[in-house]
Amino acid sequence: MQSFFSSPSVRVSVEEDVIFVTPVIGDIDSPTQDPELKGHVVLELPSSKAVSGIKVILEALCDVWGGERHPYETTTVLRKELDLHLGGEKLEPGKHAFGFAFIIPSSADSSQRCIYGRTRYSVRAIVNFDSRLSSTLSSPHEYVWVSPSQTAPGEVPLPTDWTTHHFDERLGPFSMGFSSPHLTVAGLGQIHLKLHDPPTALTIIALTGTIVQHFRIIYKDGTVVEPREARHVLPKVGRRKSDAAVEGDDERESSRGRSAPASPLASPRLSPFSRTPASSRSASPLQRRHPVEPESYSPDPVPLARVAAGQPYEHSRICRIPDADHVRPTTLPGSKAQIVVTHRLSVEVRYQETDKDEELRLAVEQAVTISGCSALPDNFCLPAYGAEGETLAFDEETSDPRSRSLHAHCFCNLSTKVLLDRDGDRLRRAADTDSGYTPAATVSDRSGRTAAGERSQRAAAKSPAWRAGESQP
Repeated sequence: MQSFFSSPSVRVSVEEDVIFVTPVIGDIDSPTQDPELKGHVVLELPSSKAVSGIKVILEALCDVWGGERHPYETTTVLRKELDLHLGGEKLEPGKHAFGFAFIIPSSADSSQRCIYGRTRYSVRAIVNFDSRLSSTLSSPHEYVWVSPSQTAPGEVPLPTDWTTHHFDERLGPFSMGFSSPHLTVAGLGQIHLKLHDPPTALTIIALTGTIVQHFRIIYKDGTVVEPREARHVLPKVGRRKSDAAVEGDDERESSRGRSAPASPLASPRLSPFSRTPASSRSASPLQRRHPVEPESYSPDPVPLARVAAGQPYEHSRICRIPDADHVRPTTLPGSKAQIVVTHRLSVEVRYQETDKDEELRLAVEQAVTISGCSALPDNFCLPAYGAEGETLAFDEETSDPRSRSLHAHCFCNLSTKVLLDRDGDRLRRAADTDSGYTPAATVSDRSGRTAAGERSQRAAAKSPAWRAGESQP
C-alpha cells in the first residue's frame, strides 16, 4: 500500500567532485590530458514502470559582470548530453543504477567565484517514462568543481623561486626575491633581501611582499573589461609559542637520555568531528601543558635595521598568501576562460639614508602562477569541530558535504581521510585551547558503529601516501 502512494525518484552521484584540467599550450601535436567525469544515475521505483530513456546533462554556466556601467551576462560555456535509450523497457521496483562518463576538454574554463562573476559545473538527469500520467522526472543538480593544474593529476604544484640581482647607487649590489615550495592560495612563501656592500649608512624601514591581482572580464560579444587591479600585502607569519615549547621539551627530554614525547601527529587517529576524550587528553602531559595555538601574524619592528656603510645585511620572512576570498587561482594559458585572472608578485624595501629624512623605495616584480588547493571546497564544508551532542552518519550516497567520500584527493594528492588522520587531532586540540573541553560527539556510520570502536581499523587502513609519510624522518 505504501508503494502505491510513493513516487519515483532519481539522483546523480559522481565518483570525484573535483576534476583537474591541464591546458596544452602552443604545440597542437602534443597529446591533451582530457579528464573524465564518471558517475551514476540512481533511479528508485516504488512499483514497476516502463522507461523510454534517460538523458544525462553536463552543463557549465558562466556569469560575468564588469563592474559599474556594465551588464550582467550569463553564458553556457560547455554543454554535453548522453542518451540511454531503453525503448519502453519495464523496470522492476527498487533501485536501478546507470553509469555515465563525460570527457571534459583540457581547455575548459575552470570553476570560478569572485566579485566579477562565477563559473559553475553541474550534472543532472532526466528520466522519460513510457506513460501519459508521469512522462518525465528530473534529478537535482550535482555540482562539480573543475580546478586548473599546471602539473599532471596527482603531482604537487610547481615550486616558485626567483631572485633579482642588481646594483643601486644607494643600496649598492643587492639581491631581492621570493620563494615558495608550492605557491598556492593560502599557502606560504618567503621574501628575502640581501645587501652585499652598501656604500652609505642606511636605515631599513620595512621589507614587504604584495600580490597584485588583475582581472579581465570577457563578454560573449568580445567586449573586454579590465577592472582596477587589487593589491594584497602578504601578512608575515609569526612563530607559535606552542611550537617553540614542543621543540624545547623535545630537546630537554633527549638531553636527559629519555625518549622525546611523540609528536602530536603521531597520536592515535581520532575523528575530527568529536572532542578528544578525557582519557586521551590526560594521557599526554605535552598536550596539557602546551596546547596548539592558532597561527598568528607578527609584523617586523620599525625600523627593521640600521646598517653601517660597507656592512653586509640579510633579512627574510615567511609570509602567508591570502585565502580564496581575496586571491583567486591564476588562469592558465590555453584555458577558454571568460574571467581571466593574472598575478604579479612584488617585493619592496623601504629605507632612508641615515643623514637624510627622505624615505626611498625600491621594488622588484615578477609574474607568478598561483595554484588553488582543491581540498578547499570539501574542507570548507566540514562541520564545526567539537559539535556537542551531534551524531553524524557517513553516507557516500548523499549530497551532504559532511558525508561525502573520504577518499577524494586534493591538489597535493592526499585523500581527505589521510588529511584527517594526520591533522584531525591537532585541529581539535587547537579548538580546545579557547573553548575548553566538552563531552565528545558520537560519530557513527550507517551500521551504528561508533568512531571510538573503529579507530584501530582506520589506523590500519591508512593510505599508502600516509604510510610513506610516516617513514620520513
